[in-house]
Amino acid sequence: DDVKLSIDESIPCGLLINEVITNAIKHAFPNDRKGEIKIEMSEHDAKITLKISDNGIGLSEEIQPDNQDSFGFLLIYTLAEQLEAKMKVYNENGLSFTFQWKHKNYQMLS
Repeated sequence: DDVKLSIDESIPCGLLINEVITNAIKHAFPNDRKGEIKIEMSEHDAKITLKISDNGIGLSEEIQPDNQDSFGFLLIYTLAEQLEAKMKVYNENGLSFTFQWKHKNYQMLS
């Protein structure tokens, strides 16, 4: 199904997807390891769910998503806040980010 976003959702959502994918490409697949990055987006009951996952090496114990010293994670948190999204991070069989936010009313551009 198509998910339509307002401009106020589209920009931070696009930047969020870009940052998570960039981090996955840089860190999830070292030494030319092959891997997969998956992006899923759905809308249900006026809520948008965005899931971005990879099957890479995951996070080491030293690196945690709530580490505010990491520019990448700080940017991800900031963009999630702009969307007023709840964020969950799973570090199993790779790394997975799930964001969920209340769908803002959108207006189609002509």
